Amino acid sequence: MAEQITTFSARLKEAMSLRKKKQADLIRLTGLSKQQLSQYVNGKCVPRLTALHLMSETLDVNEIWLMGYDVHMRRAESENKEEAAERIYRKITFYQRQASSENGEWLAEGYEYELVRLPNIPPLADFALRVRGDSMEPMYSNDEIVFVKTEVVVESGQIGLFCLNGVGYLKMLQGNKLVSVNNKYKPIVIDEYDRFFYAGRVIGKF
Repeated sequence: MAEQITTFSARLKEAMSLRKKKQADLIRLTGLSKQQLSQYVNGKCVPRLTALHLMSETLDVNEIWLMGYDVHMRRAESENKEEAAERIYRKITFYQRQASSENGEWLAEGYEYELVRLPNIPPLADFALRVRGDSMEPMYSNDEIVFVKTEVVVESGQIGLFCLNGVGYLKMLQGNKLVSVNNKYKPIVIDEYDRFFYAGRVIGKF
């Protein structure tokens, strides 16, 4: 079961050591300021989404791992530069209803969707929708678009779209709990008598 077992600062130092990168290297490769990176390394603050993505990509580690969670260090859904260069705009099913990362959003059959053209859609994505709320920051922010792959099962430690008693949540699954990345939100416990299913696994964002 994935849980936060260490700090972002500790993981950042570990990743820099493993990749043999100094602060000067990370500043040069990410474009972050010296002051920003110093605050992250010294644990004075944690990065917002853009900075987190830049550092995880540069250090080639999983963003969730970098935040201190007990998940695999390896980046998921990695691709080489040739594959990335081949990405083009394509159509995808885009649901009008947002995926709530806070208190949930009622999900019912028949809610509206349209086909939209977006760039950089992961090849395995089945549909897209917007995030509502800040409980998954800095991974996913309010009003961002996430890409979802329909899954029969979402594994513990993965982020997905879940339906609990008719209400949809964008959360991280941890055993029998739906957990927020933003620690000001309490986990939601899934009871054995609840109506619960996996709507899909989040595999990217726009």
